[in-house]
Amino acid sequence: MQQEKYHPALNLLMVALILLGLYLGKDLLVPLVLAIVVWYLINTIGANFGRIKFGSKQMPRWLRTTLAVLFVFSFFWFIGRMVINNLEEFVEVAPEYNAKFVQLTHEISQKTEIPTIHELSKEIHLGQLASDTFNSSLNFLTALFVVLFYVIFLFFEQEVFKKKIDLMFRGREDKVNYFRITRRIDASMKSYLGVKSFIALLAAVCDYIVFISFDLDFAILWAFLAFLLNFIPFVGALIAILFPTILSLIQFGDPVITVAIFIILNVIQVIIGNFLEPKMVGKSLNLSPLVVILSLAFWGALWGVAGMFLCVPITVALMIIFSQFPKTRRIAILLSAGNDPSKAARIVKH
Repeated sequence: MQQEKYHPALNLLMVALILLGLYLGKDLLVPLVLAIVVWYLINTIGANFGRIKFGSKQMPRWLRTTLAVLFVFSFFWFIGRMVINNLEEFVEVAPEYNAKFVQLTHEISQKTEIPTIHELSKEIHLGQLASDTFNSSLNFLTALFVVLFYVIFLFFEQEVFKKKIDLMFRGREDKVNYFRITRRIDASMKSYLGVKSFIALLAAVCDYIVFISFDLDFAILWAFLAFLLNFIPFVGALIAILFPTILSLIQFGDPVITVAIFIILNVIQVIIGNFLEPKMVGKSLNLSPLVVILSLAFWGALWGVAGMFLCVPITVALMIIFSQFPKTRRIAILLSAGNDPSKAARIVKH
């Protein structure tokens, strides 16, 4: 029997076609992947609702799923409404902030004798930036309805999917392998999203307390931005600190207040990011930090900001899948932090 030949050029062509498909189909794929993430988040919250017992009876599955759906979408609707109101106010006062910003850079240029600082500030128009951000937020809310549409059908599909698997895999071994892989992905995704959502919400609440303590304008907007950006590895938390810090300098014109806000926000991030999150997440995510950075750059270039949010869940899922097949096992090892990627992982430490 003739041995099958290895064709590297054909494999490269397949990879190129997959990447091209991911890029060209991003308008369809990004809402779908976001819907899957929201679906996992709802299932995670529903599982926590399942721990609530009435006597010896557990809450029915349909009830806890319904409560989880209402909780998630009520949260985003409530916060989204407040953020939109904050953005509307920001658009109205943006010209005033822009004038303060130009004046501030003029003073800095005179003190430092660097005229380019003031010249560069003239190229930044906060009013236009605020208006663009407001329009982008409205587009995001429109996209949220598309995600909701996908989520509804994912729940419909969830009920009949096991029957489809029984029909797809007639052999017991193939079915066992499939369920082993999906259980690992399911456990990893639910645990990661559950912990990350809690960490991001905690950071946002702490930042909000700081903002209202200093009477910083648009506190809800910056807190919500902190919540979202904490899902982006490494750079997200830094951006979440920089925006309100810069605004505080424009609003108050006092470097002491700005430095105080900057230090407090960094202390919060260090405590949450360097102490609390590692204890909750541990090392069981099993992703190399270099791989996380490369994944952030790759998915960010491919799918923009949405790709940055999704880079970790996608990479974890790919590593688990690759670890199950001999031909791709080496790729899974390269993606890992050094631990065996074929072993079952659980994100949350108990």
